[in-house]
Amino acid sequence: MQNRPRILIFLLCLAVIAFPVVAEDYTPVRRPVPDELACKRALALIRETYKKDYGAIGNNARRKLATKLTDASATVSTDLPMQYTLLTEALAIASRSGDVATSSRIGDMMDRRFLINIARVRLAAASQLLISAESARDYQALTDLCLTGVDHALLIDDYDLANDLLNLAERAAVQTKQISYSTLARHKRLAMIESRRRFKLIEAQGKVLVDSPDDAAANVAVGKYLCFVKGDWNAGLPHLAKGSETALRQASQKELANPGDALSKNALANAWWDAARATIDTEQKLALQMHASGWYEKALPELNGSTLVIAEKNIRDAKAALVASGLTLPSPPQRHDYRIDLISLFDSERDALHGKWSVKDGELSTDSIHLWPRVQFPYHPSPEYDLKVTFSQPRQRHGITIFLPAGLRFSLGDADGSYGFSVENKTGENPTAGKQPRMIEPNRRYTIVIQVRRDQVIAMMGERKLAEFVRKDLFIKSWNFKLTDAEAIGVGTDDPVVFHEVEVIEVSGRGKVLR
Repeated sequence: MQNRPRILIFLLCLAVIAFPVVAEDYTPVRRPVPDELACKRALALIRETYKKDYGAIGNNARRKLATKLTDASATVSTDLPMQYTLLTEALAIASRSGDVATSSRIGDMMDRRFLINIARVRLAAASQLLISAESARDYQALTDLCLTGVDHALLIDDYDLANDLLNLAERAAVQTKQISYSTLARHKRLAMIESRRRFKLIEAQGKVLVDSPDDAAANVAVGKYLCFVKGDWNAGLPHLAKGSETALRQASQKELANPGDALSKNALANAWWDAARATIDTEQKLALQMHASGWYEKALPELNGSTLVIAEKNIRDAKAALVASGLTLPSPPQRHDYRIDLISLFDSERDALHGKWSVKDGELSTDSIHLWPRVQFPYHPSPEYDLKVTFSQPRQRHGITIFLPAGLRFSLGDADGSYGFSVENKTGENPTAGKQPRMIEPNRRYTIVIQVRRDQVIAMMGERKLAEFVRKDLFIKSWNFKLTDAEAIGVGTDDPVVFHEVEVIEVSGRGKVLR
């Protein structure tokens, strides 16, 4: 046992020697921040391994150490405490040595790999970089870093965090000795003030929707804010589709129907163009015209005659009007493809509601039979997400059940081949459920993707739609087979099963990891 630390140090050194240059990778699944005690142990091992590098003096030496630790993080992908600690330690060292570029790179890597608030990470790094930066070029990069953090904070409507980052950006901009950077920060300040003012106005409408999700006036107000102020049409369209303004409602409903052929796309573009004509607000008019232009451009290759001429003219007119106005429309929010590995969150002592469950090599399994073996994961999803479940069973008698928040369940592969959704405390028939004998076979892997959106939920197997749940529909009344946390996600079965993947892909907003 006394030799174990030396062996671990040797293995870590060997990994770094074997992979001296590592390209920045992309880990598709974001993991929860590892246990604090495990990270402390990892930090002690890192400092012992790189004792000589820690003892070097000067910013250049510290910057080299930050790069070494960053590269080493890619060689320990299965050791999450070590990977996380290597990155946090590298970020701290890079920030103290004034290395803005490396600090920015490390922040991006942490955001892709772990469930962190990247804007807050950038704030902590920028606070140190403002002290340690050495040149005008460093301050230019720091200004950009802070303004990027402002954008991330505004994306989640955290205006206090955005303000703190903007304060740092303004201080860094002064040190660049270039008016353009100070001007950029000032414009961002004005934009943030206006955005915050609009957010305060709309906040009350958002609270109305919590109790009355179909309130037409609140929906149109929230929809306009999301589309015209935030530039987030994906989030705003479902609200406009339930809103009180006829032109916006009808155009939104057409777009949510996902038009496929060129004539339908052109008709949708015309609907948005007509909605623009009906509004007197200049900014909204421009946003509607540019949104219509996007649909005209999608239809152009298959249009001809007068329809083509009108579409091309409207595209030119929209772009000319935007240039003449001098306004800048909000860009669509840039989101990573955030993926949460729910199996990695599972604790057999706390999350197994019934039956004996275990995790081995990242797969969740049970050998229990009957009495509804099931688990729930310590995670509350955002309003819109995709849930990917890959499973296999050694025999096929009773299939699996996937639990979603608010008592919604999807079941597949019962003895009679039935499948479909059901909801707690609701009665009635499910019009989209069906029967498909021998849909799944023993010892084969199958993947179900459940697409959860604000107004509907769809279950897919490959390209095939199995079932669709619309909020207004009524479904089969349920009984004992349920979760204890109404906001959680879970899986269950009546027979032995292996869940190879249970993964959330966040679409709109961020979910909450409970532990």
